[in-house]
Amino acid sequence: MSFISELAQHGDQSALIEDNHHVLTYTQVAEAIEKISNVLKSQQKKSLVFLLANNNIPSIIGYLSVIHSNHVVMLIESTISTHFLGQLLTQYRPEFIYQPIQDKSTYELMHRYMDYGLYRTEFNNEITIQPALSLLLSTSGSTGSPKQVRLTLANLQANAESIINYLALDNTEKAITTLPMNYSYGLSIINTHLLVGASLLLTNYSVMTKEFWDFFNQYQATSLAGVPYSYEMFRKINPFKQQVNSLRYMTQAGGKLNTNLVNYFAQECKKHQVKFYVMYGQTEATARMSYLSINDITSHANSIGKAIPAGQFELVDDTGSVIHLPHVQGELRYKGPNVMLGYAQSRHDLSLGDDLKGVLNTGDLAYFDENGFFYITGRLKRFIKLTGKRINLDEVEKYFNDIAMPVYCGGEDECLKIALLEKGSADSIKKILFDIYQIHHSLIKLYQIDDVPKSSSEKILYTRLFELAMPL
Repeated sequence: MSFISELAQHGDQSALIEDNHHVLTYTQVAEAIEKISNVLKSQQKKSLVFLLANNNIPSIIGYLSVIHSNHVVMLIESTISTHFLGQLLTQYRPEFIYQPIQDKSTYELMHRYMDYGLYRTEFNNEITIQPALSLLLSTSGSTGSPKQVRLTLANLQANAESIINYLALDNTEKAITTLPMNYSYGLSIINTHLLVGASLLLTNYSVMTKEFWDFFNQYQATSLAGVPYSYEMFRKINPFKQQVNSLRYMTQAGGKLNTNLVNYFAQECKKHQVKFYVMYGQTEATARMSYLSINDITSHANSIGKAIPAGQFELVDDTGSVIHLPHVQGELRYKGPNVMLGYAQSRHDLSLGDDLKGVLNTGDLAYFDENGFFYITGRLKRFIKLTGKRINLDEVEKYFNDIAMPVYCGGEDECLKIALLEKGSADSIKKILFDIYQIHHSLIKLYQIDDVPKSSSEKILYTRLFELAMPL
């Protein structure tokens, strides 16, 4: 039995609470799910549903309904650009789209729930979808990349149970949304709290707004979650000055948090008797792979901690051999029941089975110390994280090259560096990065270069690129 099929057992407990004060009990959630599921269950074969998600009641009801009816849902950020949505439609050919009601939609409206509608598309597909497949999540946050992680209900269930275990969650919790539900970290908060019969406070307000904290305090939220960028904002406003007397714990994931911020929040949380957890994960492992216990943060501030319950870490060298000695760098490998089936890049890939068999090569370089704590030292591939969302630098370069605006990308978490040959295109590049990728200009640094450094084999030397560049 999954947490979705058991929601009704929590009865009149408040499940979903929106910032407009609309509240659904668990009984009402189960009833709403059943109505949408009945429409989808009438389909003769397993289908794909695109869900344009927001932090609201209809989005969560839609997500739960699709999985409960044994179909597949792809969670897509509601603010996705028309360009990338069109690309996903072409690549994946969904039978249904669940989105805000559109009066002029060319698709057939099959069911209406609040201000969302389930629409049938014109796509007909011959490819049979893998029976175990339940969820598709983008590997790149909001960039609209066709590359998706293929997850099962068993993956969701296993990871939720592990997180509940180490956070010691119960039905008295009230989690407030600080992250989008189409992001694996945000979704894991939804899954874990529904599994224990707790309450979810749904809002799209920024943590920098008075409205967010008014909502937080009105309903007595018990936790805060954030990526490194979120914690920079928390540092500026100091949640403990917002009269958050109900706060029990804070969690951080989505990229490496500055050591100074780790220490600051460890001290502040200890002072206010609030638990603080630093975590590490990837969408490919559903959400979480490790956590740093509140008892170990001060002494191991740079560590990602140890593997979650039911999970296991190991390091492998260039030959694939397991590393057994501490302080020796290798690629971090994770094993556990939360590991994805594999990737998908098109509709055809939805028929594939379990490619990974519970073993994930993370692409991160790491070492462990004498006490078994793991430390990330770098990455094997070219991607960074901005506000917790993975940005594939090669994909960004390709997009600009395709529109005849060649750029060269680099950077680190929370900073995208763009090198260009033509200074005059700087404003256009910033606008495109915001419109297409939703990357704010404060996270971008532009540089001008006269030439592109290359190796003898004509490969771009990204390590030298920005050493030779002039900041704009």
